[in-house]
Order: sequence, then structure tokens, then C-alpha cells
Amino acid sequence: MVKHREVRGKVKTVTVKKYKNGEWYAIIAVVMKEPKIKEPKEIKNPVGADSGLTDFMYLSNGLHVENQKFIKSMREG
Repeated sequence: MVKHREVRGKVKTVTVKKYKNGEWYAIIAVVMKEPKIKEPKEIKNPVGADSGLTDFMYLSNGLHVENQKFIKSMREG
């Protein structure tokens, strides 16, 4: 048996499956505690971003980021 990683949390269900090639797998569903989410630090200069067709990205501070050459060549080819 190959164990890919430790099972963390409370085991809810285990499904054992045999594939046509003869390999067996165990699928384990667990219930985990919700992770603690850290509050973000104060954001002093927020910037919004939008991807575009002519430019790669438009930023709310007025900056435009051009498409890279490989992206242009993929669009043309």
C-alpha cells in the first residue's frame, strides 16, 4: 500500500475502488476544522486591475501593461 500523505481531520467516509487495470484506491473524505483567517493589514493604495484585449492589463491608477510578444504571436497564429 502506498500512503501519499497523513490523513488530517475526522474521517467521514472511505470508498475503496478497483480499476480495470487491477489497481485499488481508497478515497478518504474527512471533516476538518476551519482555518483561522488572518485579518488583512490596512491597504493604503488599493489598485483595481482589468484584463483587456489590446493591452494585457489596465490598472485603476492609469497604468497599462502591454501584451508580451509571445501572447501576440499566439493570437496571430
